[in-house]
Amino acid sequence: MDSRRFTAAEKGKAQLQNNQDQPRKRIRAPEIDTSALIMDNNLTLIGRVSNPREQPIGALISSLPRKWSLRGTVVGVDLGQNCFQFRFDLKEDLLNIPFWIRLHGLPLHYWHEKMIYNIGQDLGTLEDYHISKTSAKIRVSMDGLKPIIKEAIIEFDSGE
Repeated sequence: MDSRRFTAAEKGKAQLQNNQDQPRKRIRAPEIDTSALIMDNNLTLIGRVSNPREQPIGALISSLPRKWSLRGTVVGVDLGQNCFQFRFDLKEDLLNIPFWIRLHGLPLHYWHEKMIYNIGQDLGTLEDYHISKTSAKIRVSMDGLKPIIKEAIIEFDSGE
């Protein structure tokens, strides 16, 4: 009996395929009035989970609205591919969404209350902050109708 190793292809295992190799069909979209759909989604917050193992979307959808002190109602939906959607019924609830933000890339010698306060105030309304030996994070209330700032450049007088 001859013993040899089979390749992944011989075993029928899936291999990554280049999307360019797959046939595509161009479909012409009809002209439609989307204004009603735009209005239906006017009070919508869409986000993406950056660490799905630590932040399961189902748990996020059920827990976040309880932390937001809403006056109206909100419906959360898992959109797939680590994305979620919250649909609000009151605009005022969407204007004031609190987020915890972990600060990355800030030199340790700048983990100072004054620096953290300035960063929080520039991003929104600073509600709380926490500085430890291993992390710095801020809780900022932001306008959910404006784009979320994902990255900022901090300018220091020293040129750092």
